[in-house]
Amino acid sequence: MIKNLNYMQSEDVARRMVLTREERKVILETKKHLPKVLQALRKNYPLDYIYRYFTLLPEQGIIHLEVSNPRWENIIATFHRRKNKARAVINGENLKKLGFKPGPIYKKILERIYQEKIVGNLPINLPKKKIKEKEIKFVTKHFALA
Repeated sequence: MIKNLNYMQSEDVARRMVLTREERKVILETKKHLPKVLQALRKNYPLDYIYRYFTLLPEQGIIHLEVSNPRWENIIATFHRRKNKARAVINGENLKKLGFKPGPIYKKILERIYQEKIVGNLPINLPKKKIKEKEIKFVTKHFALA
């Protein structure tokens, strides 16, 4: 229904439909980010670039990609495997021990670890102790203490 509409027109249609706020958000987020993802997939951009765009899409947007082109099935399946294992092993207590003051920086650090795991820059298939060591090393290298 909104495939050929621009974002503003899609937003207007979604507002007039009887949808929950969450349903409207899913439609509009998909509409907003799907063109970038499709371009990245069609032009064979590097996987880390594609995966970063996947994280912007709601699950329904990824499902749409999967059914629209079977060639992308492996890329999407790998993304799902990584996504399911990408949760940071370190936590706020570890960050506190490293000298970070509690606050929004914790969320920023943990989100960055999640992103780096999805794109393959941090491990997901090692023993937890090794993963924790790598995450701590990553944090000390990429985030300065205030």
